[in-house]
Amino acid sequence: MTVMTIVAGFCILCLICLKDVDCQCSFPSNLIGNWFGADRGGVTVYNSTFMASYSLLPHEALPDSLDFTCYIQQDNKYMLRSPTELSFANSTIHLFLCIELTMVDSNIAYYYQLTDYNPFLTNILYGHVNISVNLQDVCTRKTAARNFITLVRNGSIEEQNINITCSAAIQAIFTNVTIRHHGEANGVHCSNTTWDVCTDKTRIQVSYSGVCENTAVGKTFS
Repeated sequence: MTVMTIVAGFCILCLICLKDVDCQCSFPSNLIGNWFGADRGGVTVYNSTFMASYSLLPHEALPDSLDFTCYIQQDNKYMLRSPTELSFANSTIHLFLCIELTMVDSNIAYYYQLTDYNPFLTNILYGHVNISVNLQDVCTRKTAARNFITLVRNGSIEEQNINITCSAAIQAIFTNVTIRHHGEANGVHCSNTTWDVCTDKTRIQVSYSGVCENTAVGKTFS
């Protein structure tokens, strides 16, 4: 009887330990620092569990940006929880975000947003009155290869720390390029634009023709 009690107690203890390890969440060590994202602009990862200033789309009940803590991790999939809470109809709404993150090197990373767009929050966020939600609740969006978002470490381009060569398939000079905002085929667009991926194969130099509204006229960017 004594042996059985000890074994049972040991098994329960093991399960508790395994659950604790399974729930640990930490960002890659080389993600710590200041980054600029192609979708949300600047974001800062202060340590292995805290991300600050993740920009949001405008919403009257939300700030311009949210901070997040690393809440649940499964391989390179991260469920993040914000310390910011919303009050609605006498309830507290907790905010979550799911991303799938890949580090290319210490200066470049990319991620996918795996949380669906929430029309009530007008953002890619998951809101729930229960603070204990699981990965399957928040990470509901299917990954599409074309939807990755690039992160570049602040200062790495200016310091010429990024020397990744563009794909051979686009190493050329493209003329008469037309740029449109996604989903606005009938809106204002930039025609007669030139893309140069030949002069410097590590950059795409974009030269606007001057007929693009809300764009610096006759300028070249890369």
